[in-house]
Amino acid sequence: MESKFFPVSVVIPCYRCSETIERAVNSAHNQTWRPYEVVLVDDYSEDATLATLERLRTKFGHDWVKIVPLNKNVGVATARNIGWNSIATESEFIAFLDADDAWVPNKIELQYSWMDAHKNCAVTGHAAFMVSPN
Repeated sequence: MESKFFPVSVVIPCYRCSETIERAVNSAHNQTWRPYEVVLVDDYSEDATLATLERLRTKFGHDWVKIVPLNKNVGVATARNIGWNSIATESEFIAFLDADDAWVPNKIELQYSWMDAHKNCAVTGHAAFMVSPN
């Protein structure tokens, strides 16, 4: 199925995640209904995370990947909220993804469709499962 862009912004708080963030961003990029943008919030990582985020922005495009570097460590919840506050006005929905997680390829399609059909609902969630890396 050909990817379409949908009015969904993905916010990913990033802290010392240079080993896992590419898998997370790939899972957002490979959606059947691709989100409008991905916002990567670097929570003042002191490792190679920011360089990895810059590489991903080059790989996927400056229009699709936004980087918000923080000048001090504020924690995951605050970093997520800062990312939320920096989203594009074109986005109707916000999806949160952790830097060490990945989505199934039709996550946005399923959740967007459900939210669109249930306009009285403001928040949804879903079950998660752990997959062994081996």
